[in-house]
Amino acid sequence: MMNFFEYFVNRYLPSIGIFSDPLMGAGGRYSPIPIDKMRLPIMTRRDVLSLRPRISDEIQFEAGLRLAVVVPFRDREHHLIELIPALKKMLLEQGIDFKIVVVEQVDGKPFNRGKLKNIGAHYAFKDSDYFCFHDVDMLPVNANYRYPSSPLRLIKKFETTWRTADELSDTNFGGVVMLNKENYLSANGYSNEFWGWGKEDDDFFNRLILKGLVPFEDNEGLYRELPNPEDQVRRETAAIRRNKKTQRRLLRNSNLLSGDGFSNIDYKVVDETGMTDYLKVKVEI
Repeated sequence: MMNFFEYFVNRYLPSIGIFSDPLMGAGGRYSPIPIDKMRLPIMTRRDVLSLRPRISDEIQFEAGLRLAVVVPFRDREHHLIELIPALKKMLLEQGIDFKIVVVEQVDGKPFNRGKLKNIGAHYAFKDSDYFCFHDVDMLPVNANYRYPSSPLRLIKKFETTWRTADELSDTNFGGVVMLNKENYLSANGYSNEFWGWGKEDDDFFNRLILKGLVPFEDNEGLYRELPNPEDQVRRETAAIRRNKKTQRRLLRNSNLLSGDGFSNIDYKVVDETGMTDYLKVKVEI
């Protein structure tokens, strides 16, 4: 537990970079996502460096385990009708036992992807061994959906995208990510406090790092990203600023993580519809 001096340092002094990573330089298809570009409060930086293993075990995969694919959703039906067939085809080709849960936010509040992901995990928790949190606009071209021993980002490159770059940057832990239940619970899932676009994926990456876990990336992971509506590509600058402040606040007091996430989700199911290939759950949050 922090004393007052440590709290003051962590709360008020500027964040600083990590600048190094003992796990950088690993080759092969799967490699640890480097943390050298992260900027953290001083005491949090110290904690991260003490937790970061010097030698990381290579990621391992297992077959025969049950996957829950969780798709946070609102107003993207045209994307959903393209995703489901492409995703189902790849999962069947890989012989994976799976269920797809589409969690739709129906109230008029700003979109909360992190909370919808937690709801999907909660909904599928009892009959699943691992989770894949999947954006609705990401169609797999080359991806491995087998059970991973460590958290894994499946996307590295885009076949098509609306972004300026055709690769995801380091420490971006979004798009399509997969992890087993033990790792998910260790991080207490996603934060429920990010409303509107941005930063819930970055916060989740931080949560994993702060638990001493090593998120990996698939260097051959290839996806086709469907075009986004123009107004959503521009994003909401006010929401981004607000979520950046939320992210800084959570980083400066990592004790908050235990009380914000999967452990304290609340929601109301408005409708549940079993489709041919997936379950759609409409919720108020």
